[in-house]
Amino acid sequence: MMNNKKILILGNANSPFVIHFAKWLLRKRPDFKIDILNTSDIIPNKDSGLTINQIFPKNHFKNPTKLTGLKSLYYFRKKIASIENKEYDIIILHYINPWYAVFGKLLKSKTKKLIPVFWGSDLNRISKNKKNRLKKLFKYSNQIILGSPFLLKKISNELPEFKEQYNMCYFGSEPIESIKRFIDNNNINFKSYFGISDDKISIALGYNGGRAQQHILMIENIKKSKNLLEYKDRIHFVFSLTYGLTSDYKKEIISKLNNFPYTYTILTEFMDETKTAKLRLSTDIFVNLQVTDSFNGTLRESFYANNIIINGKWLPYKILKDYGLYFIEIADINELDKKIIYCISNYEDEKNRHKKNKKIIYNIASWDKTIDSWLKIIEK
Repeated sequence: MMNNKKILILGNANSPFVIHFAKWLLRKRPDFKIDILNTSDIIPNKDSGLTINQIFPKNHFKNPTKLTGLKSLYYFRKKIASIENKEYDIIILHYINPWYAVFGKLLKSKTKKLIPVFWGSDLNRISKNKKNRLKKLFKYSNQIILGSPFLLKKISNELPEFKEQYNMCYFGSEPIESIKRFIDNNNINFKSYFGISDDKISIALGYNGGRAQQHILMIENIKKSKNLLEYKDRIHFVFSLTYGLTSDYKKEIISKLNNFPYTYTILTEFMDETKTAKLRLSTDIFVNLQVTDSFNGTLRESFYANNIIINGKWLPYKILKDYGLYFIEIADINELDKKIIYCISNYEDEKNRHKKNKKIIYNIASWDKTIDSWLKIIEK
């Protein structure tokens, strides 16, 4: 058993994943001393109660130029070099940038144990060349954590020489804990908070502002559907674009929504876990047709909130079925309107079929259940 271990977490301190990961570690192991080095140029909220230091100046990435990358390497190296050798028992890297590999040896000199943690897109959406760069980081890593079974399988196939270091741990979801509290208190009616009529079925299209969510294709399919128009007065669409949104893509979405015949809500402001929980409880149908995925947090929260789930059949979710989770699939985005009509027409039946997901997902995706698996690896 470790005692009084000093841990450095390198990651975006504005991310709920990073902050709640640190808080749950401390909840389970109050003897740990945890520092966070923020990899974002956005200064985080100081109310977290955690020790957070900056790597990059404020707004460093706001208007990137050719020099931004070189400056980033300079700031990163300078900050890491300022740490005393072996100052930390463990350094945990959250969300892996391939250029971290340049500093693998330097990072390892500051700690007894180096642990990179992959979230999903940091592995799914990088080139083969960049994946090969990761070998330089893995050479200095003691353990490597993947946030889902899909990622574990993917990296084991692509970089098998490090298979002895690979481990899988699910991230917990703080919004699930908030949803649970709302449900336990019978406080679940928040549609008006998001401009949704209580008598309408709300349909969330995607969960962030990235192009990979395929909002444009979904909007086009819905706009051209004559059959779906028969349900115009019964449905309301929600576009949650609270992160990952560029100004150009926002303009594209708004332009595509011109003459959109349905009521809709666009959300662009950051939402904490309480607001996120309210949104999940205000959503009746969640449409998840992004290009790739590794079991995103919104999907987990939507399972717990008893949303009807429509997933892309191309997404690697067989293991979710193995867990016993129930959801609907479509093989092509052009089938979306038909599947929405099916869900509306069979709304109560589908809600009942999805009810079993709540208990299953809590055991997989709540911090209360997942944090122990992280501790086992950290303490290995």
